[in-house]
Amino acid sequence: MQNKLKILFLAPHLSTGGMPAFLLKRIENIIKHEELELFVVEYTNFSDEYVVQKNKIKELIKPENFFTLGEDKYGLMDIIKSNNIDIIHSDEILEGFGQVVPDSLLNDLYSNSRTWKIVETCHNVWFNPNTSKRFNPDGYAFCTPWHKMSTFSEMPSYSEVIEHPIENKVPTLKEKLQAKEILGLDPNKKHIINVGLWTSGKNQKEGVELAKQLEQSNPEIQFHFIGNQAINFAEYWGPIMSDIPSNVTVWGERHDTDLFMRAADVFMFNSTWECNPLVLREATSFGLKILSRNLEQYMDMFKPYITEIDGDITSTKYKIISLLSSDKKYVVEDESKSFEDNYSNFYKKIHRMPILEQSVFTPKPEII
Repeated sequence: MQNKLKILFLAPHLSTGGMPAFLLKRIENIIKHEELELFVVEYTNFSDEYVVQKNKIKELIKPENFFTLGEDKYGLMDIIKSNNIDIIHSDEILEGFGQVVPDSLLNDLYSNSRTWKIVETCHNVWFNPNTSKRFNPDGYAFCTPWHKMSTFSEMPSYSEVIEHPIENKVPTLKEKLQAKEILGLDPNKKHIINVGLWTSGKNQKEGVELAKQLEQSNPEIQFHFIGNQAINFAEYWGPIMSDIPSNVTVWGERHDTDLFMRAADVFMFNSTWECNPLVLREATSFGLKILSRNLEQYMDMFKPYITEIDGDITSTKYKIISLLSSDKKYVVEDESKSFEDNYSNFYKKIHRMPILEQSVFTPKPEII
């Protein structure tokens, strides 16, 4: 019997967010491959709250293959060696974890005598590898073409772009009405949803201001905000919550976001700071009418699906009214099978490659 390829996913954390959601989707798709054995290591447990994706991941991964590191981060090396891991896939750039990874641990992870390969995925648009990357992985699995064509274009590692899949989840009219009934939404009103962690980058403040503009003139329009309000962002969402209009419902974190996607009439995405947002891909999967900015790093990938907005509240207000009355539709292609196959083939390709030996890092000057 052929030995299984052992893949260890290293996550900076597994609190709610795009990175854990992407990891969950990847696991859901490739776990069905019998030639792969999956492990997950959570580098730091930030909180036992807001862990919807973490709980789902733990349902999929065998208990003995799931680990959360304590203060001794060097326990990661014991896990790698005792389980004979073939590939470590870090779901963030190790030098940009948002927390310090000790130099001694980085040196051992990237040692030229290692027996494992390293893959990295960047889930942000702020990391600059030209000034901050010290070690080169054997491969990059980019979640957006922006990283391959722009951010990491000068890096020597092998790379592929494997985006979170758009799936065909377009509901029938009956399914949409059933979802509204389950959630207790008035079927005679129009429902606009916004999904995301409450932060200034996600810009829920703009969405609430839009609701205020429509509260009196269009009482048939209701706004729903789904996403957690973490205490470390209370300075942002606290003042907003002190003045919520009557046409807004704040639902907090939910495990049934799909139900809201199925029930909604429009998806509103006010974010100003994104990489390749999963929620836009999810909204597209449900065939929703979408209001969103067309940020530079999207490279027009969402142009066929969105009605573009900017910071003009009045203009956006009229676009909401127009979009709700329109019959705008688009064809939704299901990409889940190619996502699954692309990752499986990518890991096998990386495993066959020689280890990329590390050289002395010379940072480039950064002009500010």
